[in-house]
Amino acid sequence: MAQELILKTDKEPTFWNKAAAIGALGGLLIGRTVGKVAFSGGFLSTSVLVGGAIGALALGGIASALGKSAMKKEGESGKKIGTPSFWNRDTALGALIAIGANAIISTALAVTAVTLPAVVTIPLVIAQIAAPFVGAFIGGKAGEKRQLAEYEQANNQRVVQHISQTVSPEVGQAVEYAMANNKDWGKSILEEKLLNVGQEQGR
Repeated sequence: MAQELILKTDKEPTFWNKAAAIGALGGLLIGRTVGKVAFSGGFLSTSVLVGGAIGALALGGIASALGKSAMKKEGESGKKIGTPSFWNRDTALGALIAIGANAIISTALAVTAVTLPAVVTIPLVIAQIAAPFVGAFIGGKAGEKRQLAEYEQANNQRVVQHISQTVSPEVGQAVEYAMANNKDWGKSILEEKLLNVGQEQGR
């Protein structure tokens, strides 16, 4: 298990965040389901449409506020970075987007009253069943890749901070530049500074 690190971030807190998207999509689906089950409504019934809108606004608004609060806290004290995992918020977001796309397709078919032949209907149904799993897989992999990048960035920040405190701020800046730009000259500066420090301590 990887060590938990703290990532310094300067992202501006905003209501338009990933938590808002997850809350809005989840609320939309929950509201539509409640409207359909409680009032036996169809895809285009008032209860389903209104239920979906209320659910999206309610849960989306709550999640948006919580997401902004979390971003503000991360800006003040840093973002906690744990072990990168496939199971992350992007996994849920990918699945919800796919489910939402399914709902849009079903609604569009209901609006147009199109009767599709079996040769089209069967693959479409299979695709709609598989879509949430595919969406979750794509989202999860993208989220895991993002987490790996954040973990590496947080670890680099930790190394730079340690060097700045134990050697000198100048060496820390050189190492930080080298890490950000993949420059070899930072290594030579570090070696030179460490050699000077060692000579001073030996006197």
